[in-house]
Amino acid sequence: MMPPRTVSLRIPDFSNPREDDDLKLSPEDFWLRTSGRLIETLTAGAPVANLDFVLRDPADSQGPTKRHQLFRKEAVGLEKIWHKDFFEADGFTVVYRGSPEYLDEAMPLNIFTSMYWHIRLSRCGLVLNRNLPLGEVYKTESALYQFQLDRWNGRLKESLKTLVPQLKKNRLLTLGQARFTLPDAEGKANPLLREIRKFLE
Repeated sequence: MMPPRTVSLRIPDFSNPREDDDLKLSPEDFWLRTSGRLIETLTAGAPVANLDFVLRDPADSQGPTKRHQLFRKEAVGLEKIWHKDFFEADGFTVVYRGSPEYLDEAMPLNIFTSMYWHIRLSRCGLVLNRNLPLGEVYKTESALYQFQLDRWNGRLKESLKTLVPQLKKNRLLTLGQARFTLPDAEGKANPLLREIRKFLE
């Protein structure tokens, strides 16, 4: 188990792939890197709460998530149902596993039982992002770099007309890339990141 964190995806340049991009995979290798990896991730987990209830007050609700994982048969069934959406859809798709804290916040449960019984609830959540604008990744990255460079050199006003339309074209993509490339400093948001957010409003 690891806490929520920023993750960087190294996206191959499909128009000019490198040898280590490994774009040519056998069906077995593709299964291992997709379905196999997903099933392994869904079945991996550790207790996020370890509470013993002895004569508990049935008026008190029980914390919802006891474990953050699925049984293997559950994971295989889920992968089978969603396989096409996960791994055979057109475009760029990202699937990741949400944290148990976020899942409990997004889908809260209040479970009440008798004072002699409690439920060992085990669940996990997946986030599916489909049709991400892969073709815009490098353009947005270049525009962000040029934005920082022009700001540094005092030429930002001159280039805003060309940069802002590209940055606004995919706001979420821009914010995601800016958030990763402009990390917080001493617990405070990067001032340049705040500036970029204002331009996108």
